[in-house]
Amino acid sequence: MKINYILEAVIFSLIVEQIINAVIHYREIKHIKLSLFFSRSEWINLKLNLVSSLVTAVWLKAGIESIDFAISFALASVVIVDCLILHRELARQALCLNELQNRLNIKEKKMFKSIGNESAEVFKEVFLGFFCSLIYYLIVSFL
Repeated sequence: MKINYILEAVIFSLIVEQIINAVIHYREIKHIKLSLFFSRSEWINLKLNLVSSLVTAVWLKAGIESIDFAISFALASVVIVDCLILHRELARQALCLNELQNRLNIKEKKMFKSIGNESAEVFKEVFLGFFCSLIYYLIVSFL
């Protein structure tokens, strides 16, 4: 049974994303911690990569005038706006709570500062998903 091209492109994009994350984390801390792949910020980045590669794969397979492209583009727009606005606000609130803990000398676990995404991170993930899906399409087309 052959897997759908769109699903293959999305899976390829997610695998490339995880390999890039592993290389970056290895360069920073000199060993690989599996817990980093399951942190909140990594899942947010995977969500962005997933929807951008999905939109690109649908665009390349069905065309820009298809209903599938319109639905996937609407989904991607919601996810991107969510990551740009909501998660950035969560990061600001986490920083405020950390500051409050410091002022009150509370020795509790600090909130995650990396919960939110900066605009550059969001667009990096979107472009990574786009280019991975495009590269996969070119590989499949010419083989």
